[in-house]
Amino acid sequence: MSHVPSPMQASREGEEKLQENELNDLSEGESVISHHGNKFNSQQSTYERKSCCEKEADEDDVYHTSSERWVVLSALSMLILSHSISRIAFSPVAYTSAGFYRTEVNVINWFAIVYMILGFPVGFVTPLILEKKGIRFALIFGAYVNLLGNVLRCVSTISGLEQFWRLALVFSGHILSALVQPMFMFSPSLVASLWFGENQRALANSIASICNPLGVLIAFLSSPSLVQEPNDVPKMLLIYLIPTVLGTLLATFGIRRDKPETPPSASASIKNEEYCSGLKQLCRNKQYWLLFFCVGAGIAIFTVITVFMEQMLCPWGYSDYFSGVVCGSCLILSGILGAGLSGLLADRTKQFVSMTKTTFFLCIAGLGMFVFYQNHRRAHAIIATSCAVMGFFGLPLLPLGNELAVEMTYPIDPSTSSGMLFLGGQLQSVMLISVVQNVATPLSDQHVNSSSCHSWKEAHDHEMEISDLTVPCYILLGYGCLVAIVLLLLLKPDYKRLNAEQNKRIVSTDAKDVSTS
Repeated sequence: MSHVPSPMQASREGEEKLQENELNDLSEGESVISHHGNKFNSQQSTYERKSCCEKEADEDDVYHTSSERWVVLSALSMLILSHSISRIAFSPVAYTSAGFYRTEVNVINWFAIVYMILGFPVGFVTPLILEKKGIRFALIFGAYVNLLGNVLRCVSTISGLEQFWRLALVFSGHILSALVQPMFMFSPSLVASLWFGENQRALANSIASICNPLGVLIAFLSSPSLVQEPNDVPKMLLIYLIPTVLGTLLATFGIRRDKPETPPSASASIKNEEYCSGLKQLCRNKQYWLLFFCVGAGIAIFTVITVFMEQMLCPWGYSDYFSGVVCGSCLILSGILGAGLSGLLADRTKQFVSMTKTTFFLCIAGLGMFVFYQNHRRAHAIIATSCAVMGFFGLPLLPLGNELAVEMTYPIDPSTSSGMLFLGGQLQSVMLISVVQNVATPLSDQHVNSSSCHSWKEAHDHEMEISDLTVPCYILLGYGCLVAIVLLLLLKPDYKRLNAEQNKRIVSTDAKDVSTS
C-alpha cells in the first residue's frame, strides 16, 4: 500500500525545493558575475599594456623637422661662401697682386697657405668649442672675427702706406680669417645631424660643403675681371667685403639656437660622445684613419689645383681669363652639380663607401687628363673638359666623406669626426704646396716671351721669375693614383649610425606588434 503524503508534508517539501533552486540560481549568478568581472579586468589590463606600448612606440617614432633648419643652413652656407671668396681672392691674379704689394708671387701664395698652417692646430680646439659653447656661439663669433680680418685687408690698400705695413696688415687679416676657418668647415655635418632628418642629411651636408668651392668659383670669375692692373686690388677687396658683411648679419639674426626643440631623427635624440672620449675612439679606429688619409688627399689635390691654376697655365700662353673664368667655372659648376646629385643619391641609396670610391677614382682620371695637357699650347678644349671631370667627381668627395665619417664613428660628435677629415686635407695641402714650390723649375727662355704671365716691369725694377710647374703636376698625379689604390682596396667600414637607427626602428615595431596582439 503506497504512502500518500499529507498536505502539510507536501507544502514543506515544496518550500525546501524552492529554496534549493533559488540557492542554485544565486550561485550561478555569482559565477557569471565573477567570470565577466575577470574578463573585464583582463581586458582592462590588456588595454593598459597596449596604451603603454603605444605611448613608448610613439615617443620613439615621432620626430619633427623644423622649418628653421633652412635658415640655419643658409647662414652657415653664406659664412662658408664669403670666407672662401676672401681666402682664394688673390690666387687667380697672383702675379698682378704681387705687383700691387711690390713683392714676389711666392709671398702671395702664402696668403692661402696660412689658412692650412693655422687650420691644423686650431682645428683640434674647434670641436671642443662647438661642444661647450654650442654651434650658435661658434658661428657668430667666427663671423665677426672673419669680418675684422677682411676689414684689415682693405685697410692694407690705403694709399701712402709703406710696403712693410701693407704686407703686415694683409697678412694679419688673413691670419684672423684663418683662425676661425675650422668653425665654419667643421659645422656642415653637425648642422645636418642636429637639424635635418635621416633622408635630408646628405643633401644638407652637400649644400653647405659646396659653398666652399662655390666661393672659389666666384673668386676665379671675379678676380681676373676686377683686377686688370695692380691698382685694381683695393676695388676687389672692397667688393669682396660685401658677402662677408651679409654672412655676419645672417648669422647674427638667423641662428637663434644650437638645435631644434624636437629632434629630427633617432640619432639626433641621443647624446654624442664627449670630445676627449671621441678623439680617443677615433685614434683607435683604423678604418677612420684610412678615410682621414684618402679624403684629406682629395681635399689637398683640389686645393693645390685652385691655388696654382693660373701659375700652371700662364707659362704656356693661357690667359688669366681662361684659367680663372673658363677653367674655374668648369671645375666648380660641374662640381656643384655633381655634389648635388651625389647628395640626393646618397640619401636614397645610403651607399656612401661605393660612391666615395667611384668619385675619387674618376676624379683622378680627370686630373690625369689635365696633367698630360696643361703644358700643351692651344689645348683649351681638353683642359677645360678635364677641369669639368675633376670638379664633377672631385667636389662630392668632401660631403660624401663627411657623411661616411659620421656613419662609421657614431656616436662620436659629427663636428669631431668630419672636422678631422678637413684637418687631414689642410695638413696634406701644406705638404703638396711645399712640394710644388720647391720642385718647380724656372721657365726656359724660349717660352718666357710667349707666356701670358705678367713680368710687371712697370711695377718693379726687376723682372719677376716665371716657374714651370710640369714636374709638380706629375708628382700630384702620382700621389693621387696611390691614394686611389689604397682607397679602393682597403676602405671597408661599418655604417654604425644607420645600424643604430635601424635597430631603434625594429624595437619600435616590436613594441607595436606586442600592443596589437
